[in-house]
Amino acid sequence: MTHLLDPKSAGVVLGFDARETWLPGSGGWDPKRRNAYLLRLDVTKPLSMDRNVWGSIFDLRPDLVPAYTGPLVGLWEDLGRLEAILATEKQAWRRVAFVLSTVSATAGERAALDRFLTGVDSDGAPVGRPETVIANPSVVHATWELLGYDVTDLTTSGLSNMGYLPGVDDTAALRTRWGPHLNDAHLFADRSQAEAFKDFSNGRVPEHAPFYVVGLWDIHKFHGEAVEDREG
Repeated sequence: MTHLLDPKSAGVVLGFDARETWLPGSGGWDPKRRNAYLLRLDVTKPLSMDRNVWGSIFDLRPDLVPAYTGPLVGLWEDLGRLEAILATEKQAWRRVAFVLSTVSATAGERAALDRFLTGVDSDGAPVGRPETVIANPSVVHATWELLGYDVTDLTTSGLSNMGYLPGVDDTAALRTRWGPHLNDAHLFADRSQAEAFKDFSNGRVPEHAPFYVVGLWDIHKFHGEAVEDREG
C-alpha cells in the first residue's frame, strides 16, 4: 500500500471549501494583529487553510451546511456537492481545494496524519484512513490555480495564526529569513521553502506539531485534464 505521504506522491486532495471574497484585506488585520502573526506586513489579505485567517462562507451561512460534508471537519469531500449548494446562492465565493503537499515526513508525522484522517461516517461511526483517495476529484486539475503553500497542523496555520512572542522569538530575523519567500497572499510560492518552514514550526511550536505543507488551489473549473503535479 502506498502511504499518503509517500515522497513519490504529487499530493493528495484533502477536501474543498468556499471562502469569502468580499471582506477587505484590512478587515480583522489591524497593525497589532499583523505585527503579532505575520511575517510579511505588507500583505493586503492573508489566505490560509485556517478558517480563523480566511473565513469560510459556511461560518457566515451555517444554514447552507448539510448534516454531513465528509469525514474531515470543515472540509467537503465532494466538489460537485459543494458546487450544487453554491449554485443556489448569487454571491460569488471562492472555491478552494486543499492539497496535502508534504513530501518528507517522519514516522511520527505519518502516524499523526493517520489519526487525523480517521474521520466519521455520515451516521457518526468512525471510519478508517483511506489508502489513497479522500476527496472527489482526488487530483489537482489543470484548470486550477495554485495560490500558494500554507504550513499547518491541519487546523491552525503555523504561518499566519501562531503568534511571535516578544522576548522569545526574534521576529525581525524571522521576517528577514522567511518574508522574501512569501507571496502576496502570505503563502509560500515554493514548496521547498514551505517544507523548511514546516520543520522550523515543529521546533518552534511543539505543542501543535506535527505540521504539514498544504497547497491552496483556486478552483475555476473542476473538469479538464488532471495533472500529477504543478509547483509555483
